Amino acid sequence: EHLFRRGMYRPPYLWSLLETLKTNSKSRIISSPSGGGTKRGSHNCGKCDKDILQKIKDFSISQDIALLNHSCECKDEWKDLLLLEDAVQESVRMN
Repeated sequence: EHLFRRGMYRPPYLWSLLETLKTNSKSRIISSPSGGGTKRGSHNCGKCDKDILQKIKDFSISQDIALLNHSCECKDEWKDLLLLEDAVQESVRMN
């Protein structure tokens, strides 16, 4: 809460949840992100949140990984942030 109020924490992107769900191969997973699509919950850009949350719900019922495919322009932003995070972590390790 302390970090969130100071703009130092952002809930996970829904893209991260989709990728996590795609990597499971043997266990049944049911996901219902608390606060999904809101500023306080897991979210993306706001334009694609509703569609992705529906795909997660449909996947939870069917376990069909193909349902988790989605595209939106904000996915590139998410990928860029992951690369930046990796670079920062590598820099910290080197120092």
